[in-house]
Amino acid sequence: MPTGYLAFLARVGASLGVLRELDERAAVGEPATAWREAAFTTAQQRMVAAWTASEEWIEGRERVDANLYGAAWPVLRAGLLRGLGELQDERWHDEERFVERLLRSQPELLRQAQVAAAGGRRSRDMDAPKHAQGQPHDRRAELLTLVLGTTLETAAVWLGLIERSRTLVDSRAVIRVTAFGRWLIGQRVEPSLTPLGPSPLAVGANFQVLLYRPTPRRVWALSAFAETSTLDRVSTYTLTAEALIRALSSNLDLAQVVGFLERANGGALPQTVAYTLAEWDRGYRRVWLRRAVVLVPEEGERGEPIAAALKDAGLEPEALPDGRLLLLFDESDAGERLYTAAHRALRERGFAPLANPDALKPRKRL
Repeated sequence: MPTGYLAFLARVGASLGVLRELDERAAVGEPATAWREAAFTTAQQRMVAAWTASEEWIEGRERVDANLYGAAWPVLRAGLLRGLGELQDERWHDEERFVERLLRSQPELLRQAQVAAAGGRRSRDMDAPKHAQGQPHDRRAELLTLVLGTTLETAAVWLGLIERSRTLVDSRAVIRVTAFGRWLIGQRVEPSLTPLGPSPLAVGANFQVLLYRPTPRRVWALSAFAETSTLDRVSTYTLTAEALIRALSSNLDLAQVVGFLERANGGALPQTVAYTLAEWDRGYRRVWLRRAVVLVPEEGERGEPIAAALKDAGLEPEALPDGRLLLLFDESDAGERLYTAAHRALRERGFAPLANPDALKPRKRL
């Protein structure tokens, strides 16, 4: 996930009341439950409105090392949306050229902004600045290009206004306005949705999922284990092995995936889909990792007194068949605390705890 996305979403969510910012953390706000179940287009429209109205550059403050004072960000975003609306429908456009045309056609966008400081971090799309090609170097123009490019990549892409890709030949960034974006910009009337059955989605034998009634909760759930094909009033997803494995690696399990699909589908999955999902799940070779402090008693020393000493100190040892004891922990920084607590507990109860990282087996007495 690119730098700055989570912070951007947290600020948009906070402006809607869906999230609350607490000490650099985001907590769920009271309207979150109703918002998750609202129509996806309504929820997304509210997010776009909150973003465009923000007086701060929330989409770029963690991505670009620059300070601009006096910038009218709602005006800039309105101008950016007008520029996107002028692009030809269903065509890919060079992002850098689009930004250049936008600055020429709307020179007032950031004219009043004062650049107080600008660091060295630069967009990956600005690897060949114009001054390196023999043209005069304009640091302000370069910075404005970076601001607009970052706004496109962070806000416009995530909010579904545009698609963004790269050319195969020279890896240049290209953008295309989505049908959803055209509607949000105001160039299309929201189409009416005719009833398509009692279920919110349908799973086909061809592994396609048609989402008839998108809500944020359903869109995010499907995005976790399926590939997005189209995102519109009726959205299309495809079940693939890669997407399912990605979900499994994020601690989802097959029962959760199948359960969600069957509930939303209003019945069992097509047999071929259910069988193939199970095959993909079996092909995912899981290895469960746990962190632990290992205690190795000396040969001849019974493990029960050691376990009792640890339990007296409030610890929870787990005995292995070979006599070793484990103190399991999950937090990455808890190991040293647990090691120190075990060391202290054993010493206070008459044991001699020794550190020997090579002691994999009980050591024989001499």
